[in-house]
Amino acid sequence: MSVRDFTEVEKEYFTIRKAAQERLKTDTIFKFYNNVNYNIVPIINKNKEKKVYFLSGTNLNNLVLFGNDYLIDFNKDNSIKKVQKLHNSLLSFKIYDEKIGKTVSGVHSHVLEDWPFITPTDICTLMLYQKFTNWESYTVVSKKYTSLWNAKSNHLMIMKTEVLEKIQEDQKKRHPERYQEQEKK
Repeated sequence: MSVRDFTEVEKEYFTIRKAAQERLKTDTIFKFYNNVNYNIVPIINKNKEKKVYFLSGTNLNNLVLFGNDYLIDFNKDNSIKKVQKLHNSLLSFKIYDEKIGKTVSGVHSHVLEDWPFITPTDICTLMLYQKFTNWESYTVVSKKYTSLWNAKSNHLMIMKTEVLEKIQEDQKKRHPERYQEQEKK
């Protein structure tokens, strides 16, 4: 096996990842749970913006986790500019439930004002687990926006929540029989 030095790009990734790991140890914004660990994802985009995402993962079977995720933004000199949480809590969804079987969709809400849309970490989680779930779609709702993720095509549609509510009301008027059956259940 041969050893080589990092390229300049590799040095940048290593530096911001290491700084993020150090911040994880000292910043009280980060929450820790049993059987949950952080996947640390450094990103440097084409505009040289540097970010590190923290996604929650678990070693337990049959679970998909959303939330307990964070974003660290860096300055050009690799110093930390901002640390923020992307969700207010940690949500766990069973891939398979013995009572109801496999689910075909999921939903959660966003309450943090800085994140009214589906987050990059939500999309990463959905794409990572799509082969293990039967989810055809996933929805993220905030006061102002609803994000609709199509898991089969990996496409995202975002609309104002008030527009979606108007569509739902219109559907109830056009097809009341569908909604009466749902209300009985």
